[in-house]
Amino acid sequence: MGVFRLLNHRYFTIFALVIMTYILGAQSDAYFKWTKPSNNQLHAINSDGCGYYAYLPQVFVHKTKHFEFHATIQKRYPTSKFFQGLSPGEGNRMHDKYFVGTAVCMAPLFLVADQVTRWTGGVADGYSILYEVSVLLSAIAFWLLGAISLLVLLKRMGISNFPILVVIAGLTFATNLNFYIVYDIAFSHAYTFGLVAFFVLQCHLYVENSKVKHVIWIGFLIGLIVLIRPTNGIFLLIFPFLFPSFRAFWSRMKWMFVHQKTGLFLALCCFVGLLFLQFWNIRSQYGFWGFNAYSAEGFDFLLEPKITEVLIGFRKGFFVYTPYMLIFIPGLVVLFRSNRYLFWGVFVVTSLFIYIMASWWCWYYGGSLGMRPMIDMYAILAIPMVFFVTRLRQIGVACLIVFTGCMIYFNLVLNYQMLHAILHFSEMNKERFFQVLLQTDDRFKFVFFTDNPTLDRKQFVVNQSYTVNNGKWCLAKKPTKNAGSLFPSLVVVPDSALASSSIAVDLSYRFRVNMDEAIPKAILFGYTKGIREEVSIHFMGPQVPSLNQYYPIHAPLASMRTYGEFDSLEVVIEHGESIGTAQFVHCEIGQLKRN
Repeated sequence: MGVFRLLNHRYFTIFALVIMTYILGAQSDAYFKWTKPSNNQLHAINSDGCGYYAYLPQVFVHKTKHFEFHATIQKRYPTSKFFQGLSPGEGNRMHDKYFVGTAVCMAPLFLVADQVTRWTGGVADGYSILYEVSVLLSAIAFWLLGAISLLVLLKRMGISNFPILVVIAGLTFATNLNFYIVYDIAFSHAYTFGLVAFFVLQCHLYVENSKVKHVIWIGFLIGLIVLIRPTNGIFLLIFPFLFPSFRAFWSRMKWMFVHQKTGLFLALCCFVGLLFLQFWNIRSQYGFWGFNAYSAEGFDFLLEPKITEVLIGFRKGFFVYTPYMLIFIPGLVVLFRSNRYLFWGVFVVTSLFIYIMASWWCWYYGGSLGMRPMIDMYAILAIPMVFFVTRLRQIGVACLIVFTGCMIYFNLVLNYQMLHAILHFSEMNKERFFQVLLQTDDRFKFVFFTDNPTLDRKQFVVNQSYTVNNGKWCLAKKPTKNAGSLFPSLVVVPDSALASSSIAVDLSYRFRVNMDEAIPKAILFGYTKGIREEVSIHFMGPQVPSLNQYYPIHAPLASMRTYGEFDSLEVVIEHGESIGTAQFVHCEIGQLKRN
């Protein structure tokens, strides 16, 4: 019992939050090298994050209306993609379709970074390293706001610290929230997580004490949440379910409209004032008053929402890429038994959120790790999850901690795979998912970004075939000094009848990878007057699941180029001490039947 008292002590809670905060910063630094910047600095502002962030340097540094500074910034940071999310306009102008709410969240620390950069004589252009660090710190700060808000909220619901900490740790390190706090730091999700948790806390505090300051906070927070992503306005629906009953909610609302008119007016001013920022943004960019710049994008699947794909599909499925959140399901059962009225609130808001999310035209949400919009829901999903943890006995808690540890490992592997192009950012499927499951070796990198050539064996006519027992040889019509390998083990003259046929070479062999850094591949080169060019390439990656063991490989090398275009052809299976070893190589040279 003494151990559990310690785990529930407030000092342990503070210590745990400090440690989690440090780990998040260390994770980001390990990848981006914030503390050891270099000329080849990796940049954390990319993709959609470019659009969310770009308002800050425009308004506070360059003071333009149409991002005319983009060419200068791109020239200064040639390896960056700082304007990837923006669209070109007339002349040197660019347009930004993204809502301004995320920039509002980043603004305080951005302004601090701007002042520090100027005081220290740095490059005050809105994109040098201190500005990017300010975005990281903003993401961590909003995560911390969410974590503390959940702690206060659930403690006021009668739950002790430790079960809440277990769930917060799981959400932070075992879900894709981690990726958007640490790596894709300019995306909106970490900020929404913190705001929604703080919003629910303010709603609960108002239920408890009816103070007008909470009404003002509610108006401000829901305004900022909508300013980040308008559909997230549905989170306001959780408010009635935080009361003991709907009757209690309705009674309080009538009382509030009579006795707290000033608070309601101020809350409305906060809400409208924040939304006005977006109206002004559209007016400034396009010359007319409006709110939504996503004019060409909408909810194409309202009648056929992709709910199955969103939840359990292998492209981006929520429970596939974030299995830790399966705890939410038994949590709903426990919440139903403990507080049925609150259960219906969580259930209704979650169901509506999933429906809206699954109805969007790009229901898989482009380049992302897992179903990233669900992160916005995590603060609400945490409520039944914590209720579930409180019902576990000591052995159950121990099992949950082990499960959480496994899920943290799984999520960290997914992070690595996403950062190093082992996962395809948007085109995953069941076959690909299991091909690279828990794989981190270099040979799995980029295999889904390059389409390996294929051969239809039914259409393939073999003209010549050869079997050798090493990894490199030359197929030459006109061997020259530079044609093929300097030590060819096999030199052949393909049939002259193939001259007008498209190149089709089919390789099969056994291959062993020696090092996890190896990226083995089979390559077909063509030579014309001694000049070498790559004709076809086949990455072996997923066909070699583990090191130091031979696996059968099938590597078609096909091209629309014809045999007659080259003086000679060279087929190479990359091998050697640092890559691997090939054996029992069988090569077939031929052509495809013409329809």
